Amino acid sequence: MYYLYRHIRLDKNEPFYIGIGKKLNSFNFWEQEYKRAYEIANRNNWWYNITSKTDFEVEIMYESDSVDEIKKKEIEFIALYGRKDLGKGTLVNLTDGGDGIKNINEKIRQILSNKAKLRILKNPEYQKQLIKKALEAKRKEVYQFDINGILINKFYNTVEAGNYIKSAACLVSTRCRTNSYLKGYYWSFVENPVFNKSKMFIPVLQQTIDGEIIKEWSDLRSIKHNTSFNISAIHNCFTGKCKTAYGFNWVYKNN
Repeated sequence: MYYLYRHIRLDKNEPFYIGIGKKLNSFNFWEQEYKRAYEIANRNNWWYNITSKTDFEVEIMYESDSVDEIKKKEIEFIALYGRKDLGKGTLVNLTDGGDGIKNINEKIRQILSNKAKLRILKNPEYQKQLIKKALEAKRKEVYQFDINGILINKFYNTVEAGNYIKSAACLVSTRCRTNSYLKGYYWSFVENPVFNKSKMFIPVLQQTIDGEIIKEWSDLRSIKHNTSFNISAIHNCFTGKCKTAYGFNWVYKNN
């Protein structure tokens, strides 16, 4: 059995709240049978503001076995007395009744929305979904090509590619964006790139005067970042302006 009730403030003898409840099958006295009507928990702030100033009376207005019928009555009486938040009457109800969210005050809607979002965000399953989506968003397939531009490998992302060649993911990302060379391979985010074969990205061999290889550098920028050598001086060795620089021969690999 369902029922419709109203709260009446005694200082003004006027209704200030309309609600619905379900009668309990087992009870010891009247207030327990109509438990929700007499409860003070889970009321809104306006309700508490009124009841802190005056006593109130509970009136059971209507009973029915049909919850839909009770909801219709709730809508009717809220419309009859009018909602205070909309400037139409004395009721502190925040909705038009029935299903509970119709014509809700925009400020209250935002508060409820924020609370609902907070509950969702705190949900462990939702947090897992967020992490999964974040990882998916960071996924950008990486294509690895040999020196002749032939595709030889594909990686899930720059982290996987970097681990494979023992290099930083950010460095792989830079070379992928420029379709350029790193550690013996060309890299790209697309499967059919136009490679950047700028001399800055070609491997450089550091040799003794007799031509013995001392070290292979990934490119000129690597030399610049890891030594105090002036790469312009080294570049002069490539153009024939100088034979050596800093006591070494310098040549492009695969020249």
